[in-house]
Amino acid sequence: MPALYLNVFVAIAQVFQKLPFLQPLAPTQSEPPFIVTQVIVMAVFFVLGFVAVKRLHSEPKIVGARRCFKFEQVSGNIFKLLPTRPRRRLKQ
Repeated sequence: MPALYLNVFVAIAQVFQKLPFLQPLAPTQSEPPFIVTQVIVMAVFFVLGFVAVKRLHSEPKIVGARRCFKFEQVSGNIFKLLPTRPRRRLKQ
């Protein structure tokens, strides 16, 4: 993720240098339009990183095992599966 952010940072700097309608806004790249653009990009990358970390550390999910197993947290984000007795359906 940091490498991608640095690539985007350089791409924005080059866009401000190469595009004629953006050159007057930030000729030395220390003007407010350039800084605001970089801060917005940095904020977007922080949010994306936060979401990625939250999804990585979410509770493990096993499809189809809800009825027969339950999760017990051992420590931190380590879980173990405990078997449970499956519910019996009543005959009608």
